[in-house]
Formats: sequence, C-alpha cells, structure tokens
Amino acid sequence: MGWLVSMVIMSAFGSATVVKIFKLLFGAILGPLAASASTSLFVGTWTAITTGLGMRGVSKRVRGLRQGNKDVG
Repeated sequence: MGWLVSMVIMSAFGSATVVKIFKLLFGAILGPLAASASTSLFVGTWTAITTGLGMRGVSKRVRGLRQGNKDVG
C-alpha cells in the first residue's frame, strides 16, 4: 500500500510543479485559456508520471522473474 501512496504523492507534486511553471511562462499570454490548458496539463502530467512509475515497477518484477527462470534453467 505504501508504493501506491508514494506514487500518488509523487504524481501530484510533479504535476503541480509543471502547472506552476506553465502558468509562470504562459499565464499572462493566454489569460483565461491558461485555466483550461493548465487543467489538461495537470491531468496529462499526472497520467504520464503514474504510468512511468508503474512501468518501472513492472520492469523490476519482470527482471526478477527472468533471473529466477535463469537460475532454475
């Protein structure tokens, strides 16, 4: 359960950081469009970070299974 909580916290922190940088760079230029764009950016970044962290865990388990199969064979 700890891996899930840490993944959620990491995704939220990373997404919020990306949105803050986006608003600093483009907030004055885009004006009202920045709000909808930042929402989409937050969701997209959250998904990308969560997927990346999940795939890292899957890759680690697959390597462990392959090593186990190699030792048996």
